[in-house]
Amino acid sequence: PLYIRDIIKRKGIGKIIGMTDCMFVAGSSLKRINLSGVPGAVSDDGKYIAVENKKNTLFGSVLAMSTGFENMLNWLTSRTEGIWNQTHPALDFEKAVSAASRFYSTNPCRLMKLRGYGRIKDGAKADIAILDISGSPGSYKVRVQSTIVDGITAYAKD
Repeated sequence: PLYIRDIIKRKGIGKIIGMTDCMFVAGSSLKRINLSGVPGAVSDDGKYIAVENKKNTLFGSVLAMSTGFENMLNWLTSRTEGIWNQTHPALDFEKAVSAASRFYSTNPCRLMKLRGYGRIKDGAKADIAILDISGSPGSYKVRVQSTIVDGITAYAKD
């Protein structure tokens, strides 16, 4: 988080893109996989995939975008020391949600020149994730309630 906050300060909110290298295992019941002959296993805490029988060797990620958004929201709402900068003040909730939303939606769409995407406004494409955010600064929990694609509900929490 320290480097991330420093980079956000240096580059500005409009030049940061949130992403994940999440593998297909995320959200599934799979605990073991084999890819090109390399065996992997999901960690006991479910946070990553390790190469089996090879200590301290990362195989891949199971970081969902919603978890990345949650992490970013928590980092932005916490006062932190920096690496290149002395300190980063905590942002208030609304500013942090706005910044994280830009990192994970507006900025990637702008980079990829996807016109009509990445914003909530008249005439924009109706692709949106509805989130339930609970908690307090630095310890928010983010849960996806529904996802709407082309104006149609593609996912709704039971």
